[in-house]
Amino acid sequence: MPRETIRKLSDSTDRLLVAGAHLAPGNADLMRDKEALGKLIAKLGAKSPPVFARLNEQIDAVLDAKPKDQASELISLMTSIASVRAGLAQLAPVPAEDAPLTAVPEVQTPCNARDLYALHDALVMTGQGRMEKVDGAVERGDVADLRLVHAVIQSMGDSYIGDKVSDQVVPKFGRAIVDPIRAKLRFPGKKVDGRRLRALVAVERHGAQPLVEQAVREGSPEMREAALDAIADHMPGVPELEPIALSILEKERAGDVRRAAVRALGGYSSDASLAMLFGALEDERTVRQAAEALGKSKHAKVVDGLIERLQKAAADATARVKKADKAASSRQAMATSQVLAILEALTRHVDKRVPPIARELLEDYPAAAASCLIGQGRLEDLRLVADLLEGKDESLFRVAARAVAKLPPDERFDRFVKLLEAKDRSSKIGKYRVSTVWSCTDEEDELTPLGERWVKKLLALAKEPDAPNGVLTALGRTKDPRAYAPLLARLEKDRATEVVNDAIHGLAALGDKRAIDPILKNVGTNVMYTVRRAVLELADETTVDKVRTIYAALKKPEAYENWPIRSMLQYLERKFPGH
Repeated sequence: MPRETIRKLSDSTDRLLVAGAHLAPGNADLMRDKEALGKLIAKLGAKSPPVFARLNEQIDAVLDAKPKDQASELISLMTSIASVRAGLAQLAPVPAEDAPLTAVPEVQTPCNARDLYALHDALVMTGQGRMEKVDGAVERGDVADLRLVHAVIQSMGDSYIGDKVSDQVVPKFGRAIVDPIRAKLRFPGKKVDGRRLRALVAVERHGAQPLVEQAVREGSPEMREAALDAIADHMPGVPELEPIALSILEKERAGDVRRAAVRALGGYSSDASLAMLFGALEDERTVRQAAEALGKSKHAKVVDGLIERLQKAAADATARVKKADKAASSRQAMATSQVLAILEALTRHVDKRVPPIARELLEDYPAAAASCLIGQGRLEDLRLVADLLEGKDESLFRVAARAVAKLPPDERFDRFVKLLEAKDRSSKIGKYRVSTVWSCTDEEDELTPLGERWVKKLLALAKEPDAPNGVLTALGRTKDPRAYAPLLARLEKDRATEVVNDAIHGLAALGDKRAIDPILKNVGTNVMYTVRRAVLELADETTVDKVRTIYAALKKPEAYENWPIRSMLQYLERKFPGH
């Protein structure tokens, strides 16, 4: 009995230490532990060790502590608990030497003091640059600092940064932030409670399933919407949750909640879910969400149903309608929406029956049909879509570039070079063609493996005065040592913003640290953010003093417009302490 009582008290204080001492005053778990300890003292009577009474006094001190004393009182209590647990410990056999230790989550406070206060203010106060500071902390990876738990939870209710904090910051804390968010969660709840629920599900996954079910039963419309979106994003296909989404669709009238319920049905294979999704496809309020869910459906007949409805909708969308017939025009518009939605859904279902239908629709619905063909992955269809890049319709360039990026290397090379050497490459439409190629290959990195022919072509293009935008960056990404000289030459001789920006990106991608000094000469120009990114990517310990000298020469170093230089110096000082 004494051991269990002290263990529970220890668990409560451990959680408070992780979550933050500011949550200790008035904590319900701590109050229950104090009550249990009091009953134990009364039961033991004269045999009760004096240290138990002392623990009770320390719990009172923690529960009633003022803000400045909260941390010290909690630590004092934890120290006493540790001593008592050690006195109550029993001997136990030593495990075998090769027995693995149980892994525990790493607890950290990675943010340095200067950034900590600035980030805390960005989370809880108003003013310029708040989003940038939060983005910077997420990028650096030091936003998940346990000293910021209270500020992060408070900022979840902020109309400006609340969604970003809930979706991108809270999950980085992991289990450390679960208890304090749970303590704030209220039912039926408001919009901020919906954010809290989504964040809990993102961290706990199935551990938060009871909260999701409660939100659907008892929650406000905002809470029901959040619960259903959480199912779609973090718990798709969980059998116990399917009846919940089906029930909501049968009864719910609120549009946002219905849309979220449709999304939540993605990933199931039952006839009931499929029928409900096909019904949502007929409703203009939910057609987009139905397409998303049908794309994830596991039902064996989903493709059959989609093809049948696609053919009907395509016929209705192209039927002749008199201008005066408003009802018929409305049905035709709805049919067009259905065609686009179904093509999107079929993009995720590879089936030999789909490509012929998508090709037939390519003229009337070029972007949607082309995306569907790319999803099917057949080489002849990829070539068909890639040909659209040579046309004049700019709205199709991006989908066509995606198709080019999926072609075999030699064919990919020939098509890319053809664009880069085209006569109209310097025109508005020519520049846009090239830019779509770069944007569609950045993430997939489909250009670098193209080999020596590709390097030689980029080296030649880099020397041309009107080299297409993106060529210098692509040259740096090849990692070829021959790229340094032409990239440096363009950086030092050209004044055009686009060329300087491209050359800096290329030098950073190349990874040659000799480029640091030439890049730093562009501090204070309109490519400052590119300079910051490149320097941080290339930096070594000698960079700290160089940036410190630049910062010290600023007239108003704390001004908002100098944030890129200031944040760059702070990052370097953290990365190379002592320099």
